[in-house]
Amino acid sequence: MPWIQLGRPQQLFVAQAANVILYQKRKRGKGQSTWQPSMTFSDHQGDICKFVISEGQLVTCARDKSIRTWNLKTGLCDGLYLGHSSDVHSVDCFGEVFVTGSRDRSVKVIIIIIIIIITIIIIIIILYNNNNNNNNNNKYV
Repeated sequence: MPWIQLGRPQQLFVAQAANVILYQKRKRGKGQSTWQPSMTFSDHQGDICKFVISEGQLVTCARDKSIRTWNLKTGLCDGLYLGHSSDVHSVDCFGEVFVTGSRDRSVKVIIIIIIIIITIIIIIIILYNNNNNNNNNNKYV
């Protein structure tokens, strides 16, 4: 059974297999309207079990053991979170905190701001090490 959720007025999100499809309500004629697909969010390798919409992003969880975040304006996946050893069946979020539940009988709490800070620190370390390696190579020329 697909997971469905209304977005802003005139929007309907529907999980179908490994995709979430955004439908927009469009006027057809005199007092008639129809739902037209306008964007597809697809990167999961297994069926999507649940999704939530929060603060301009779509957060999905699936049977491929992953959680993904999507930019609602571009439709692009901008975050991939791993850590469960089985299907991820539930997800909820509040601000920068995601909570996920899995068939592996675990609950994970993902704090996005911490992940961003750790990523920035890793990039700085890599750049620092590359710079030092270049400086050491120049000493022997």
